[in-house]
Amino acid sequence: MLYYARGASNIPANTAIELPVQEYVTQREGNNGVVASARFPYRVTWIFRGDLPIESLPLKAVEAVVANIQVLALIQRPSVEFTQFLPFQEPDTVTLSNTEDEDRNWLLSANFSFEATFRVTTLADAEDLTSPGFFDLGEEPQVDQITIKVNKAQQGFDTTNNNTYKLDNTIILTP
Repeated sequence: MLYYARGASNIPANTAIELPVQEYVTQREGNNGVVASARFPYRVTWIFRGDLPIESLPLKAVEAVVANIQVLALIQRPSVEFTQFLPFQEPDTVTLSNTEDEDRNWLLSANFSFEATFRVTTLADAEDLTSPGFFDLGEEPQVDQITIKVNKAQQGFDTTNNNTYKLDNTIILTP
């Protein structure tokens, strides 16, 4: 196994990655509620020297790490905001690959996901992709006057042709 120095001790070299959210779905609940569900995938990858035989890699120990994470997720919900928080059974909880450099080091990954359901109370931060103020609903526009035109249809009227109906009355409302 490869290590890196952290203070006075050596720790197994690994990387934890939060992958993009999958299967994000929102739906309306009641008059003003929005509930979302999504899958949150993660991967922890350890690096081992490439000259080690595959049999010496701790595949079972990495499977145990995934199993322990799943059990802890069932015992301890990470936030009370989640109405449901369950482990998702990945098709491959442990994957093995090699680096593409000349050392061809082993990359042993633990893959795990959680399916969560939660109430949505804020809009997602998309400012990197949208123009400023895109989601800014701001204050309601001020209405000074509403004008309603009442038209009288002529025989053979066509709703797409203004010449086939006649203005009968105009109603002006001021709040």
